[in-house]
Amino acid sequence: IILGYGPYKKEKGFLNKLIRFDTFLAAMNYLSLAKAGIPYMGVGRNLSYHKPVFFENSGFKKHYHISSGDDDLFINEAANRKNTGIVIEKAAFTESIPKKTFKDWFRQKKRHFTTAPYYRLKHKLLLGLMPITFFGMIVSTVILYVLNNYVLIILVIWLIRLLFQMAIFSGSMKKLGEKDLFWISPFLEMVIFILHPVIFLSNKFVKADKWN
Repeated sequence: IILGYGPYKKEKGFLNKLIRFDTFLAAMNYLSLAKAGIPYMGVGRNLSYHKPVFFENSGFKKHYHISSGDDDLFINEAANRKNTGIVIEKAAFTESIPKKTFKDWFRQKKRHFTTAPYYRLKHKLLLGLMPITFFGMIVSTVILYVLNNYVLIILVIWLIRLLFQMAIFSGSMKKLGEKDLFWISPFLEMVIFILHPVIFLSNKFVKADKWN
């Protein structure tokens, strides 16, 4: 199994940056974890596998009842540290056309989120670390400020987090061709971490009759 990167075309506007950053963030996770020997997903627009791997794992048979994510969940079941590799050379990227409106992108993300409950538990826990620590930082900030007013400590903690984050983003964005998102990435991350729970909850309470 080979996992690659499928970026969205660079266009003008904030929505385009948000879509591309969301795609970059997901790719940074699944590519780095695959490289670390913990493959958990791939994107259908840029992955490959041998026919025997497909049939040995019953193909998409287990996911016929799901409207989206059969490729994603197939990788979640079939990939392991011994049979999976990544290719991140620019010549291997497969560029896609992004959604033009927030409504269309939101609907697309809702469809993508329908696959999340079917991931293995260990993968759910790993993927939850990043948003949980982010919101944990916010809660800790509020508690420190309200109870003790430790403004300097709060600023130092956020600065340390930011420095580590920007160092990681810098290297990853350089490899994946998304360097223009670097300086706005802290703000984009905050928007994504706010939107993802909203999208998840909208799937719980607002069901779609069908997906386009």
